[in-house]
Amino acid sequence: MNYIIQSMNNQHVKKWLDQHFGKFLSAILLIIYSSLLCLMGFIPLKDTITRTIASYLPQTPILVLAGTTLVACFFAAFQ
Repeated sequence: MNYIIQSMNNQHVKKWLDQHFGKFLSAILLIIYSSLLCLMGFIPLKDTITRTIASYLPQTPILVLAGTTLVACFFAAFQ
């Protein structure tokens, strides 16, 4: 991992992938990586909402819980 970071020479990941793998393959790799990253974020969100509904807010709609949780996460991430 350290070798890859050093070989990138402070380039953006997309630019580095374009140079080493071509535009088509780099686009596919970025789509796969972005999809996995989204899935890794949605699994804890689903677990949190399920636990919240089971524990103390059983009558609250799922969209309300998901929306407020996502807003709180975005706020915390950008502070």
